Amino acid sequence: MSIHKEGRSLLFWLLLVLVALNAALHFGFPEAGQLHNSALLVSVVFYLLILQFFRNLSCHCLRMSSWSMPLQMARSW
Repeated sequence: MSIHKEGRSLLFWLLLVLVALNAALHFGFPEAGQLHNSALLVSVVFYLLILQFFRNLSCHCLRMSSWSMPLQMARSW
């Protein structure tokens, strides 16, 4: 799996922001364990969704012959 070149810097900065937000929440509210777990789960899911968007997929498409046109198109010619 490779990451699209346009998404690398965004993913890097997003990771830094999410880590900073989670660290601030952890040190700002030390007694709120459920809040920490919920925020961490939301951060990880959000980051994985953005990561999935910027993946480079290798698509292997079959090339159709130029003579094989659909029947509707053949009738209109």
